[in-house]
Amino acid sequence: MRGIRAGSPALLLGLFAISIHAEDQPGRQVIASTSPLVPTKAPSPPIPASAPAAPPSVMLGRPLAGDAHCPLDSLVQPAAFSLPPAVLSAKGQESPLPMPIGTATKAPPLLEGTDDRPSLKAPADNAGTGKPIAATPETPSAEGSGTPSVLGDSIFAGDPWCGCSGLYGPGPGPGPVMGSIFDKRWLPCFWLRNEYLVWNISNSHVPPIVTTGSPDSLGVLGMPGTTVLFGGSIPHEELSGGRFTLGYWFDPNECCGLEGSFLFLGPRSVRFAAASNGDPVLARPFFDPTFPPAETAEQVANPALPGVLPLTGRVSVVMTSQFQEAEINGVFNCKKWCWGKFDWLLGFRYLRLRDTLDINEDLLVPSNSPLAAGQRTVLNDHFDTRNHFYGGQIGFRTECHWRCWDCDFTTKVGLGSTHEQATVFGSTVIIPAGGQPAAFTGGLFAQPTNIGQFSRDRFAVVPEVGINLGYNLTNHWRLFVGYSFIYCSTVARPGDQIDRVVNSTLIPPRQFPGGPARPAFNFKDTDFWAYGVNLGVELKY
Repeated sequence: MRGIRAGSPALLLGLFAISIHAEDQPGRQVIASTSPLVPTKAPSPPIPASAPAAPPSVMLGRPLAGDAHCPLDSLVQPAAFSLPPAVLSAKGQESPLPMPIGTATKAPPLLEGTDDRPSLKAPADNAGTGKPIAATPETPSAEGSGTPSVLGDSIFAGDPWCGCSGLYGPGPGPGPVMGSIFDKRWLPCFWLRNEYLVWNISNSHVPPIVTTGSPDSLGVLGMPGTTVLFGGSIPHEELSGGRFTLGYWFDPNECCGLEGSFLFLGPRSVRFAAASNGDPVLARPFFDPTFPPAETAEQVANPALPGVLPLTGRVSVVMTSQFQEAEINGVFNCKKWCWGKFDWLLGFRYLRLRDTLDINEDLLVPSNSPLAAGQRTVLNDHFDTRNHFYGGQIGFRTECHWRCWDCDFTTKVGLGSTHEQATVFGSTVIIPAGGQPAAFTGGLFAQPTNIGQFSRDRFAVVPEVGINLGYNLTNHWRLFVGYSFIYCSTVARPGDQIDRVVNSTLIPPRQFPGGPARPAFNFKDTDFWAYGVNLGVELKY
């Protein structure tokens, strides 16, 4: 007993020197206490073994809103601990013995067995051994080595402003959390998606504009033997294009962000051409309102018949379509789960659709004709429509995650105005054999009575739906394939602007004009949709 009392002062001085040397070591963390019980200007002198130890300063973390699918321990902010720079004492069986201060820890130890993260476990029984009590860290298993080692080392945090919680964080058991792609400790600030599109657009409606038939029918609609070569519902082939999307989150919890995208489909044309030396007949049918009103046809190619000029010729039709779309949306998170999230979209949309329709004729009177031999006539009808939709839109997007797979579904609806524009033009050039060409304004369906530029505004609704299935190669790269559908309730397309009622006296060269001013221009609306598959890659960083 005397030996122990005599050696206690020396032991205390040695421990005090060791503690001062530890504070001077580089890379050590010195924790300053904010408690009034601990001085912050200078370290406290050694406390005698017989005096009680000063209590540590503890500031508990703030609990956050929990989720039924996620562990509660990952929803607590880390606690702050501050210890006085002095040795503590622990009482053994016979006399008080000093307990040295260990390496500063980031957070209090977790209860053993609650999860697979490292914990501090105390010795089973140190009473009477005469050895200092020290906590030893438990080495994490290989499976759970990727998870944080202290309570609160997670970004699964809440935001009181928008009421959402983080998406990724550590969970019970080895491996990543259910629903998280990888064991992340980050959330992306921006995302960039590039997509290749193979889409279709709705059919164009065109009246019968090219027919064929026997010399008896002359291609007139309603006559026996007449067949429509071009007209009706005209399908468009697949259009290739692309879509580019760029987004940015303004806060680390993905509560508020901004996203913009641009979509285009390359121009694609539908072409038709027919030629004849007179047999079979080629014609362009129309309704003549002059007396008597009846169905008739302009001849492109026909044999020599009584009262009909023999012709050889060709006719071609070219229809071209272009589609573009751009939008910008605010993204507002509504809810997050461990396996997905739900976002609201609010923004502005622009849509552009342009269609053109060109009809060309090239007629030649044979050299053996008794009338106008060798005369050539070149005729053109041109219809061009452009539609510009401007409107606000609202929608939502939901995402689901399972391991490295994910699926997202988006739906939006835009309300606004479609600005419709139409341009009609026609021309005829008559070239006599060995003579000077004569040019006239107007073709067949485009005459001075309807030639010009026209525009108007119409209310329109533009909904869109899309679904994508993706696979995450890494934390940053994702491949996906999907399907999209866009609809517009009101557009003007060129085939609908054709007036089949044509005053035959106004057709060039207009030798005896008279009768009603037809064709006339009147806007006719239809709906439009575009749909198809997309294949893309996404970068998140």
